[in-house]
Amino acid sequence: MSNMNVQTLYYALLTAKTVTQVRNILTQLGDSEEVRPLTPLKPMGLCWFPFGGREANIATINVATHAGRSLTERVTNAIDAVLEDGYDREQKSEPTPRMAAEKWFRRPQSGPDTGLYQIDYTKSGLSKLLGVVLLDSGFDDGPTIDVVDSGIGISNDRFPETILSLNENNKLKKSYVSGRFGQGGSSTLGFSEFVVIFSRSKHKPEEVTFTVIRKINPGEGYAEDMYAYLAFKGPNDKPIAPSYKAGTDAIAFYEEAKGVKPPQLGFGTVVRHVGFRLAGLDGRLSPSPGNLYHYLHCSLLDPIFPFMLYDLRLGGRARQEVVAGSRNRLMKLAERQEEAEEEDEDEGDDTKTPKKVMRHYAPMEFVVPYGKTEATLGIEYWVPFCYRKSAKSDGLVLRSSSNELYVERGHPIVVTMNGQNQGHPPTKFLKDIGFGMVSRHIVVNIDASKCDKDTRQKLFSATREHLKDDTVLRDLLKTLAETLKNDQVLQEVERELTDKLTSEEAEKSSDEVKLQIVRLLEEAGMTKKQSGPTEGGGTEESGGTGGGGGGGGGGPRIPIQTLPFPEVTRLEIVAPKVKAEPAIDGRTTIAIETDGDDKFDEQGLLTITIDSPVLEVAGFTPLRGGRKRWQLRPTAQAQVGNFGHIQVVLSKPTGEALTASVPFLIAEKKQPNSKVIRGNIPDFDVIGVHPVDDADLWKEIWPDISRGDPQELSSVSFTVIRASDICTTIARRFTTLRSDWRVPSETSKYFAIAPARRSAKL
Repeated sequence: MSNMNVQTLYYALLTAKTVTQVRNILTQLGDSEEVRPLTPLKPMGLCWFPFGGREANIATINVATHAGRSLTERVTNAIDAVLEDGYDREQKSEPTPRMAAEKWFRRPQSGPDTGLYQIDYTKSGLSKLLGVVLLDSGFDDGPTIDVVDSGIGISNDRFPETILSLNENNKLKKSYVSGRFGQGGSSTLGFSEFVVIFSRSKHKPEEVTFTVIRKINPGEGYAEDMYAYLAFKGPNDKPIAPSYKAGTDAIAFYEEAKGVKPPQLGFGTVVRHVGFRLAGLDGRLSPSPGNLYHYLHCSLLDPIFPFMLYDLRLGGRARQEVVAGSRNRLMKLAERQEEAEEEDEDEGDDTKTPKKVMRHYAPMEFVVPYGKTEATLGIEYWVPFCYRKSAKSDGLVLRSSSNELYVERGHPIVVTMNGQNQGHPPTKFLKDIGFGMVSRHIVVNIDASKCDKDTRQKLFSATREHLKDDTVLRDLLKTLAETLKNDQVLQEVERELTDKLTSEEAEKSSDEVKLQIVRLLEEAGMTKKQSGPTEGGGTEESGGTGGGGGGGGGGPRIPIQTLPFPEVTRLEIVAPKVKAEPAIDGRTTIAIETDGDDKFDEQGLLTITIDSPVLEVAGFTPLRGGRKRWQLRPTAQAQVGNFGHIQVVLSKPTGEALTASVPFLIAEKKQPNSKVIRGNIPDFDVIGVHPVDDADLWKEIWPDISRGDPQELSSVSFTVIRASDICTTIARRFTTLRSDWRVPSETSKYFAIAPARRSAKL
């Protein structure tokens, strides 16, 4: 104890990675559970100061409920530190985080068909600007996790007001960083036994400032514990964190392992979370759920910077992987557009998915938030088909949930801000709009990075763990629903997946009675080859469906041959052909085709106008391959029966213009369309139903057939009831008997087709 000084304390903490090691160091400093805040510890005189300068800080720090999200906030702080260094070098402007990353670090901005995936970020060194390191802590489910950045660093005099602060406003005036409230990273304290911080400022390159943070008991009169950090007591009891003159050489925190070169600290900060309780994310690195590699790709769907993830824990091979976010992994897959085995460096080689295919990709289109006039919300989505090796055969089988490799399980829709996951819409959303099967494979990204602060405040909570149930979110989901429902390729994928499941189930049975009924159903017009049943949609003529029409992906289409800019000869509204009829609470889509180049749109020469304030733009896609769509919605002042005209104008630089127009009529709110299209025959059983013994089931199957009228009873052999959640009702009654079918007697059971159940009996 008597030999402990700043130098020995610095080196001791530098190598301390386990809970026991840190606890022993604090004991040598004179620390114990009885020590109270601001009480000097012998022999060095260090004191515990309340974190953030508040005694009542535990409620603020413990507001987070998910360890993974809190760690993501710490990584975001590291990204901001790198951006701070970029600003310190440039000092020319204060752009948005994405603009800053593009200007100062050549990181392409994310947009329709653009983003991080377009560059080799490993060779350029972009992925080495920050890193996350996993170490042994002495507890299997709570490893030590270091977040290391090569940012601007923090000098000794600024420690209390920056990394040791709570809710300070030191970022509020910095438009180029992601953090705003100065709280997110501190939430990691609530999941750690200890947190040790080292930082070297680029403006004081020889000095390393450090401290330890833990939860302490403030003593009698306090109802709760508090978080506190070690510092010396300066004039007026001002905290001064210890610092050590370590020279200017890079500081090595880790031993190199075979195939792994862990980071060193030049300038920047290391935040060491000792004994970090990961709650199910402590597994070995893998693209599958249950580990940090997978989780960080999900929580940072499109990070400002890619970063390295190192696993240096004992008991396994040391590894390093790149985390570039799920969006960029999906975009790489979409670029290939062919079946190929994934062999990317950031795929985790020992557990990689055997094969991935991009079944469908809808490039980003833009949505106008409720109450705004500018389209600042981007919507894009992918449907990857991911296969795995089958235990029952030598081949590959489609995963039951392909999207679990890219997003958190059960949360296929992600709303992001500067690439960070801000929340998920309700999990039932996709099932409610008819995409129950697709919901297991689709990944939807709603990018709010360009939104103004008013929209952000109405959409996001400060903790980034939930979305606010506000008008902005409800309107956004309505637009998203229409976008997805009117994507023809997405409907095909839903039918394809449904058909696949029902055919697999049907193969399990060879019941002769079923085969006879299948033949009967085929005679009635159904087929085993066509796509399965689905709800009917709107027509191209009306431009509106149950919710008032919609826009949406539409899938890959052959591009129209366009002329060199500024030549153009054609502009046509291809949908709707006759009249747009948006429902009062719905949407309508205007789709155009032209032989004009994309530059007309890029230069603002392709516009849409509405001659009445009862209709406004809700979203649009960029002009691409001669096609563009606008999604329109009725405004708050719209009433049923309002009408007007929609006009699209393509202006030439010479002043000439091509125009196309279509009338519109605000329609009443429509009930969901229950029209059913014949399709595949779902799996079924034939069950016996007695008019008296099974009275309730009888009413469900034959509600209009009297059980007391023998003539009516003999007129019906069977009907079809709802098959299951994955098969749409086959709305067809068979009232004509086959000649070779025996009419049931009054005492026998009648027969009906029902959902396939193991307990069903003939």
